[in-house]
Order: sequence, then C-alpha cells, then structure tokens
Amino acid sequence: MQKSISGKKVLLVGLGRLGGGVSTAKFLYKNDNILTITDLNTESELKKSVRQLKGFNIKFHLGGHKESDFKNNDIIVFNPAVSHFSPWVKLAQKYKKEFYNDYTLFLKLLQPKPNDIASRYIGITGTRGKTTVTTWIGYILSPSIIGGNIPQNGLLKIIDKITSKTPLVLELSSYQLEYVGDWNSFNNPDCQVLNDRSILDKNKGGGIRSPHVAVITNLSSDHLNRYGTIEKYLSVKANIFKNQTKNDFLILNFLDKYTLAFLKKKPQSQIYYFSLKSLPESKKGLFFSGEKVYFQENGKKLFISKFTDLSPHQKNNLLASMLASYLYLNQHKSAIREANDVWKKILLKTKNLPQILFRQQIILKKKNLVVVNDSASTSPEGTIVAIERFSKNPDFILVTGGTDKKLDFKRLSEYIGKYVKTKNLFLLNGSATRKLVERLRKNKYFKSEPPVFGSLKEIVKAVSGLRRGIIVFSPGSASFEKFKNEFDRGRKFNRLIKQYFRENKPPRLM
Repeated sequence: MQKSISGKKVLLVGLGRLGGGVSTAKFLYKNDNILTITDLNTESELKKSVRQLKGFNIKFHLGGHKESDFKNNDIIVFNPAVSHFSPWVKLAQKYKKEFYNDYTLFLKLLQPKPNDIASRYIGITGTRGKTTVTTWIGYILSPSIIGGNIPQNGLLKIIDKITSKTPLVLELSSYQLEYVGDWNSFNNPDCQVLNDRSILDKNKGGGIRSPHVAVITNLSSDHLNRYGTIEKYLSVKANIFKNQTKNDFLILNFLDKYTLAFLKKKPQSQIYYFSLKSLPESKKGLFFSGEKVYFQENGKKLFISKFTDLSPHQKNNLLASMLASYLYLNQHKSAIREANDVWKKILLKTKNLPQILFRQQIILKKKNLVVVNDSASTSPEGTIVAIERFSKNPDFILVTGGTDKKLDFKRLSEYIGKYVKTKNLFLLNGSATRKLVERLRKNKYFKSEPPVFGSLKEIVKAVSGLRRGIIVFSPGSASFEKFKNEFDRGRKFNRLIKQYFRENKPPRLM
C-alpha cells in the first residue's frame, strides 16, 4: 500500500485556531513535501497552532488566502472546516490542481489491492449514532482499526497502522463526504482508483472507493449553517454510497423519514434495513419484534436473540452494528460462512459492548444520584433522545445550550415543556440557547425571567448540592463559542463534576 506522498509542493488550506490542521501539517511535512500553510486568521489568532509547528521548515501565509498559492502548488489539502462549496475549492479547480480533504487523501494514499481487507472497509455516517455504531462494529470485529471523524483516531493518524488483514471501520462526517462527488484526481490519468474500475471514470466524477458496507444511521436537520437546506445535507450524506457496486452493501434505517429520499438517489449496492418494527417480507435486514430480534433475507426469518431494557436509540444502534458486522463477516472470503455461526460470534461480543465517550455516558453514580455526560449531542434531536431515555426519573435535571447551527428548536422546546420542570432546566449561554429560550417563551414555559449561566462551571456549582435524581448534560447544539469542540466540552464537564462531586466528600449545598 502506498502510504505517503513526497517531494511535492503542497498547500494546506486552514490551520485552525484550535489546532485542527496541525496533525495534517505534520503528516504532510514528515513525508518530505515542501509545505505552505494558509489561513484566513492572523498569526496572533493562530499562535497556539503555529507554536506546535515551531522548528518545522514551513511557509506560513496567514491573514488571508493568496490566489498565487493555489496556482503555484502541486497539491491542495483542505482542512475539514473548509467547505467543498467555498471559493477556495473553486480556485483549486480553476488551476486544475489535485485537491483533497483528509478522507479523500487517506483513500488516495491507501490504495490497497482489490482483495485486501482495507479495500473492503466499513463506513458509517448519519446525524446521530455514528460514533456509537462505529465503535461497536469495531468491537464486534476486533481486532480491528477504527478511525475517521474521531479526534484521537483521525484518518492520517491511523494510516500507518493499517494492514491487509485487519478490518477497517470508519466514521464519516458530512464534511468528509463533501469531497467524494467531485474527486479531482482525473488530473492524473495514471491514478489507480479504489474500486472495481481500474481507471477513473471522468464522466461520472467518481473514483473514491466507497465502503464495502455503508451504514446511514438516520438523518435530521444539522449543519444547516453550512448547507442551507436539508436536501443539500442529504445529498452530501448520500456520497457514502456514490461509488458502491452490486457487490457492496448499503444499510438504511427503515423507519427514518429520509430513507425514501436516499433510495431515490438509486444506489447500486444491495440494500438491507434495520428497524424497530417487523420488516415487510420483501425487505432484507434485522429488526425488533417486541424484545426479540430477527434477521430476514429472501423471505426467510431467523430468530437471533432477545434484548431487554434498551431505549429506542440504543436498539437502533445495536441493530445497525450487528447487521453491518454480519454482512461483513458472512461475505468476506476468510470469514465463517454459516449464518448461524456468524450470528453466534456477533452475539458473544454484544454482551460487553463499550460505553461511548460523551454519548449519554454515565460518569457518576453516587447513592441516589446519577450524572450523565452527553456532550456529543450537537443537535436538538440528540437532546430529545436523552430526554426520552432519562426523564422518567422524577428528579430529572437537564443542562443544555450552546452555539447555533441554524437549526430549529421548536420540537426540543416542546419536549422540555412536557418533561422538564422549569426549576430543573439549566441553560448555558450561547446563540442556540437564545433561540431555545425564545421558543420556550412562546410556549409560556417560563413564569419569570429564566436564569442563563455564563459558564459550565457556574452550572455545575449550582447543581452540586443535589443529593438525588439524574443530571443530564445534553447541549443539543455546537460548542464553538466557549469550547474547542464537543469533546473539549465533555472533558471540561467531567473535570467539573469530579471537582464538585468528590466521592469521599458530601455534595455542597446551594
């Protein structure tokens, strides 16, 4: 496998104030490329990121982008924060340059042989649940390599770990999938593509090897500050199956309202579904009937197992993970061929599925008190799922709020009005919070001016006197006004909980 590019003049567009491009810069530099970094922010605004590259022989063109940089470099690499629809990508196209984001560059460098496991990777996308499903599939198929839209396992960080024998499972965000539909390596006619076609079909604009097993967990409004409409967002997500063939698999959520829209994109792969209700006999997939799970294929139904005490979102994540693992194992040449044996192997692993960091993660259990960190909830729908799961507790506390992504908070405000007592709602100030408060006011939820906290520390301090109930931190919005990202937000919440809810000290009273 090719795992490097070297001796090229490379332009990295977007270093980022939070260091998002630092690891990409180091990867490109260590492979003997002549590297230039450009960013709209000034050097003083980027000082933390620039400091991490001290001692590297890198040119910095900061405080704006120069057209000459796009003209004079061989390869352009865009930070995920740079939209494919930006004028900077148009500049790369204008000068007929090879350009990539981390996902397309990863696949360009990987270039496995057709029969290598790495060429038959599993890809997961969706609005919610993709990290959980990615992690669980990786666990079921372990030993495996997981990566993608996971900070500690970024694509260029894991590339040196990939072998021809280890299953590869990738979480793919819409930002990463943006660049698939117009992969530009047609500028290099000798480039080998990563699917059954040996030479890039210029007319179809594809060349990226789609996942052998692609999963779309669900779809709801998100990132509309970037895409404008749900239709455009859906089209980007659909890129995950753009270059699939009849030998590949696409897994869809049968009950999701956008599944029909994905089908209208006419995927060429074999389609399987997961569902919380019985599937029609004509459909293939995995579904719950009551608490029992069945696998259905070619009109035959096989009982798999019984699962109890799972919330709807946990059931969906479990079904998607099991089904993707089954299709991967049962079709791969080296895997066990008998379906029952494959399901037995999968079921053994489902007994100890790992809890996912910052996704409804229980971080404290103390007598009658439970604290849940759901910092990875970056949309109103994510917080609605948390409310559905935890609000049965009469002492349910919701901590929410953050940065707006031009999303609608109407439905979340209705759930809060129905399930959260006014005194048990703690709001973290931000642009999304202000939209939510406006909605709640319209619903006459507040009887007086709502308290909005300026920092997470103030909120944790305010709830630290509680002795019973369940505290759920589920922001339902982005984090950029106060934190680097949702993971930084989650880590800081954990530290504050540890500080104010020490195990051997009684909780302080308000």
